[in-house]
Amino acid sequence: MKKYLIWAIFLLITRFSADAQMLDPGTDFFFVKIDSIVISGNKITRKALILRELDISKGDSVLSRALTSTLERNRLRVINLGIFLFVSVEAVQGDDAQHAYLNIKVNEGWYWFPSPVFELADRNFNVWWKEFHHSFKRVNYGLDYTQKNVTGHADELNLTAVRGYNQRFNARYRTPALNKKQTLGIHLGASYSRTGEVAIKTVNNKLVFFSEPLGFAVRRLHLDAGISWRPGLLHTHTFALEHRKTTIADTIASELNPLFFPGGNTSQRHHSFIYNYHFDNRNVRAYPTKGWEVYVEARQNGLLPSDDINLFRFKTEVTKFTPLTKWLSVETAIRLRTSLPRKRPPYFNNQGLGYGNDLVRGYEYFVMDGLDFGVLKTSLRARFLDHTFKYPAIVKKYWSRTTPIPVQLYLSFQNDVGYSNDPWFAAENPYTNRWLYACGVGLDVVVFYKFAAQVAWMHTATGENGIFVRTRL
Repeated sequence: MKKYLIWAIFLLITRFSADAQMLDPGTDFFFVKIDSIVISGNKITRKALILRELDISKGDSVLSRALTSTLERNRLRVINLGIFLFVSVEAVQGDDAQHAYLNIKVNEGWYWFPSPVFELADRNFNVWWKEFHHSFKRVNYGLDYTQKNVTGHADELNLTAVRGYNQRFNARYRTPALNKKQTLGIHLGASYSRTGEVAIKTVNNKLVFFSEPLGFAVRRLHLDAGISWRPGLLHTHTFALEHRKTTIADTIASELNPLFFPGGNTSQRHHSFIYNYHFDNRNVRAYPTKGWEVYVEARQNGLLPSDDINLFRFKTEVTKFTPLTKWLSVETAIRLRTSLPRKRPPYFNNQGLGYGNDLVRGYEYFVMDGLDFGVLKTSLRARFLDHTFKYPAIVKKYWSRTTPIPVQLYLSFQNDVGYSNDPWFAAENPYTNRWLYACGVGLDVVVFYKFAAQVAWMHTATGENGIFVRTRL
């Protein structure tokens, strides 16, 4: 019986293969063979870098009915390199309908960006605007030089010199393609900063600042180096080492907050090891509407016996982007972090929700410190504009590097819930160690598939209302 079953399966497969070869090319059920791939417009970028991002190669066959979606998926993959202003991927028919070659055109734009720096010294735009009355005394200014695609491998060199409210000097280089197979990359960085003000404690979930009138309240030195391994298109592993030294004014340690650093010390020095895993299957990185993203980080602060801290942290985020229709999609994200050992950390190392992108949207004016936190974010996004704007003819006449500007506008409905656990410093902070809820509506703007911003109105369960501007979505 087993013998006859195997023969039946073999005959069925043979019959299917024979039928497939006899299918009329006029139908949607035939295969198109990619005979070659032609790339143009890449004056600096290496061809191998672009080919590395494609999930289709020379000699592959694609089902004709899936050809359009395959081309668009690979176009977005090249755009996600972040070094092109415009990308087109087309299949050009060969001798017959079952043969084609890929024609990939890119517009590299400008790769060097010497530009002035004008940035806010506060955690986000909303804090600067409302709590510090959009004072221009709390801004940083300086010069930034960024050279993208230095060697044609999507590498980047950045040099920054900033003065003003904060002073910062930064040098950083990274390349994702160190070897011939483009599976290994490196990054190197060094920065030194100093400022006359630093947050010394948290009261009512607001940061309390100390200003040093005659000098600097805090100085920071940061050195880091790492190697990345990208064995496939979607998976990246990163291993890094860091050295950090932070020094504060004597007044902070002796009078204002002896728990800022352990033992009332005026400085903290430590080395860290960081492992990151990133799974990225999003269609557009700046504003995804389809796919998955998984991020995992394990960080050990304190490697040597002489280090001033021993703190392990594990953080993970899983995000799902689900398209409901061509113009409607849902984003669902969960972000978690925990810390070891379970003992009181220095205040300086107790940051939780409200810093960077770790927040419950609607609570931008507050911080919830703690060892652990969790956030669940959901957004319903409805696209109501998808248009490519073209430059007027007179501009094209005098500027040959013009490229169409794709712009998308979305109406987003948001709902967040989060919790921060702080066993040590929660007595004066009512939003810590409790569930936080918020919902709202926003207008999202996406330009060039790489720049995204949002203006949103949010309402929280604690009765807060406000309009918030976000550039990290």
